[in-house]
Formats: sequence, C-alpha cells, structure tokens
Amino acid sequence: MNHELIKEHPTPPPKLKDLHESSEDGVLFLRRKNTKPFRRVMYVNSYGMALAWRLWKEGIYPGNHLWGCLELALKGYEVLIPEPPSGRRLFKRLKNDWNPAWIAARHLKADDIIYCGHNILFWAPILKQIKAIRCKVTGLLFAREPLIFPKLYDGVIAHTPVAKKRMDKDYPGVLCSHISWGMDLDFFPCYPYDPQWALSSGKTFRDIDIITQALGGQGIKVTIIHPDKNILLNKPANFEFRSAKDLRPDIYLKLAHYYYRYSSVLLLTLMRDPDSRHSIGLTNLFESMASGRPAIVTRTSALTSEIDVEKEGVGLFVDPGDGISLRKAAWRLVDNPDEAKQMGQRGRELCEKYYNIDRFAQGLHQFFERL
Repeated sequence: MNHELIKEHPTPPPKLKDLHESSEDGVLFLRRKNTKPFRRVMYVNSYGMALAWRLWKEGIYPGNHLWGCLELALKGYEVLIPEPPSGRRLFKRLKNDWNPAWIAARHLKADDIIYCGHNILFWAPILKQIKAIRCKVTGLLFAREPLIFPKLYDGVIAHTPVAKKRMDKDYPGVLCSHISWGMDLDFFPCYPYDPQWALSSGKTFRDIDIITQALGGQGIKVTIIHPDKNILLNKPANFEFRSAKDLRPDIYLKLAHYYYRYSSVLLLTLMRDPDSRHSIGLTNLFESMASGRPAIVTRTSALTSEIDVEKEGVGLFVDPGDGISLRKAAWRLVDNPDEAKQMGQRGRELCEKYYNIDRFAQGLHQFFERL
C-alpha cells in the first residue's frame, strides 16, 4: 500500500496571527499584538528555543515544545527567549545559564520571572541570592533528577507527581506545584484509524532489543524511528528502520501526518528505572494519544505516576524486559482493532480535556501569580 504524506505543505499555525515578534541583543521578544504586556517571563532551556519558535512559525514543529511560552504571550505576558549559545560543547553548557542570567539583570524587574524548562540553572540562583538580579527564579523538575541550589528557587514546577513528592519531602520550603504537560492539538490531528504498523519512536533509554525479541518474525509490521542506524544491524524482515536524523528538519510533520497516522499502536519500551529518576517517554505517549492511537507502555519510571494508561483506557502496560507480555499485548491490539481504536479515541479525548498545552499554560499562569 502506497501511503502519502497527507500534509506536504505546512501552514502557519492559527495562534501566529495574534503574536508580535521582535529581537534585541540576541533575545527574541514575544507578546500579543496590540496589547501592553503586564509581566515579563524569560524562558531558558538547554536547546535552541528561538529556533523552535522559527520552526513553529513555519508549521513544522509542535508548539508544545515551547512549553507554554506562546500561550503565556497570548495571555498578556512578554516572553523573552535568548538565542542559543555558540561555541564548544562545554562552553555552550556554561553559557546556557550565564547569558540568560545577565539578560535578566538588564531586562527583568522584581516581579518578572526566569522560567527554566529543566534543571540547568546555576548562575541565576546565585546571582539572585546576592541580589545581582531581582526577578523570580523558577525551574521545572521532571522526576528525581538532580536540581542544583533548589532552596534558592522562588518556585519549582513538578512535571510529574513523583517530582512533586520529591520536592515536598526534601525541600518543603520551596513553592512547588504539579502541572501536567500537554500537546499542541492544532499540530497533531486525529486521523481515522487505519493501522499499518506498530511504531517505536524516541531515543533515550529505549529498549529496542525487547521489541526485536518479542515481534521479530511475527506477522506484525514494525516501524522503528531512531537516530542510531546501528540499533538494527540484523533487523527482522518485518521491521522497517528510519533514521531520525534523515527525517529532519520536518520530522514532526512526518510523525504527525504519516507515522502516527498509520500506526496501529505505539511501542513505548523503556529501560528499567525502578527509582523513577526520569519521566522519559511522556512526550511520545502524549503525541500518540493526541493522534488517537493506543500505546503499549513499559511499567517503569515517573511516567507511570503521571498517567495510568490502563486505568484511563488508552493503552496497556507491560513489565520491563518482558518480551512475552509485549508480544501478547501487541497481538491483542492487532487482532482487536475496534478495541485499539477505542483506546486511541479515549487518548485523544483525554488530551482535549486535560493533556493539552493551553491547559498547561493556564496552570503556569496560576503558578506565576502565586510568586
């Protein structure tokens, strides 16, 4: 069957028409058109968020990867996004926080906010402590990963219940709120269920070997998208490998309108994480749910504290490294397409009601109002 990429030409996202963009001193400024901003927020992360903005404008990148910045701007904030640092890797890591800290010293007042999308802050909390910067300092914790100088933060956003429990236990004096992430539903359409392959997408802590062990030689077509072409040197005949690197720069367009569209189920197989140190896998799970597709998920990591796929009726759990259970789960959904379709529909409905970027941004706004 020859499948066509249904959306060959990306279109500008609907929210773009209401946003105004300007640049100054290596900083991107976003605000709502014809509106005087009431507060400034500077978003900091370890990868190029200004590039993410430009790709989103072209319609080839989902807005949820700007972590609520677009929606905050539409609510009346002025959002500052520093251009990514250049240079060698170590130097870039130091500048990830150093440059934004001094941008904050120049541009942010006492009621404004540094909003960090992960745990990369180092200089900003220190400079806040010695009053070199006056603004609020906030970060985002995914699970139980390290957080430097947590007591120097004005607030921490917990990505999962595991992160919230960790903060409440270890740092009860720091304001913390659990705000679940969500998808850009304008970017991820829900096509009619037309299953052609089981899909595995993502790179970090993925257990591809267990997919090969469970489904190699079976009558189920499997598509693997991964940046490392060597993970399937001896791939089974029923497996197709696509390099994530070769799919760039519009990989997300292809995921949303081709790979998720024709998938029967997402295979989210993760390495064991018994201490719930990470919440890896949530992005792919939410993408699949937004696309109206069910998921088979390894029961490990902080992901399971955020969403119980079986309780919500959007997928099935299997234990880490359990190839037999994975095979049974895959065949169950392939042999029962009506059940798989219903799971996918419930996933989309759950995204529309809760796991969407507009609800996430509203939670951010309410959190920022408490600072």
